[in-house]
Amino acid sequence: MNVKTCVGVVLAAALCGCTTATPKSPPATPPAAELRVPPDLLQLARLSLNNGSYEESRDRFARFLAVEPDNKEAKLGLAEALLALGNSAAAGPLFDELVKDPAYRGRAIQGQALCATAERQFDVALPLLRAALAEDDQQWRSWNGLGRVYDAKKKWQEAAAAYGKALQLAPDSAIVNNNLGYSLLLQGRNAEAIPHFVAALERQPKLDAAQNNLRLALAFQGRYEDAQANAGHDSSVVLNNVGYVAMARGDYGKAESLLVQAIEKSPNYYGRAWHNLDRLKTLRPDPAPESK
Repeated sequence: MNVKTCVGVVLAAALCGCTTATPKSPPATPPAAELRVPPDLLQLARLSLNNGSYEESRDRFARFLAVEPDNKEAKLGLAEALLALGNSAAAGPLFDELVKDPAYRGRAIQGQALCATAERQFDVALPLLRAALAEDDQQWRSWNGLGRVYDAKKKWQEAAAAYGKALQLAPDSAIVNNNLGYSLLLQGRNAEAIPHFVAALERQPKLDAAQNNLRLALAFQGRYEDAQANAGHDSSVVLNNVGYVAMARGDYGKAESLLVQAIEKSPNYYGRAWHNLDRLKTLRPDPAPESK
């Protein structure tokens, strides 16, 4: 059972209209020498990155680079911020440039590898992760990335070893705990996965991935009420996902109840829940005919 199929992703596209008015010329950008930035801007940008304020960090590193375009520490910081924001296409060229400098090579190769992993190019990521660890085997994010690659290849023992090494180096990492739990979840080892999701949420209570994965693990244990607890504004999504798991477990009556609730609670047409409900009808055995 591929648990990832329970979660729907909706992409929204925005359309921009055109006007016939002649556009004004943009204001001239002042020369770099005329730009002024606070002397502690680079330090503040690093602080934002470490605190997880990635948009703020990106903007601060970009401002600093407008004045010092060759500053490699700022380039690395900007690349990391962009990667954290999911913009691996913009982060990649910055990492590529920094690979040439021996002082940044290990971290830059790690960045290249994590970009490839984010884009699910696992065959590209694997040799890069090994190369990054050859440069510096204390990079926990490379070990975590290696675990993700091994998960994608269903090499469970190798994945567990990689996550274990990452946790040795970063024992408080919510991300690694979540990924290790998810690896176990993929293997159907639901009871073993739960403590890792709990540990991730203890360290980072707002980590949505860990919360969603915990709900799935609980549902696969048949603990449907626990899986729905504190759903909040995502209640319809949670009900759909838990209903899907109930259907996968053959609990058809419970699945129907949960999916109907998901449809009723959704403020809009919930196509995925309707699809799951239709699928349930094909899976559910027909009732035995009444005896005459």
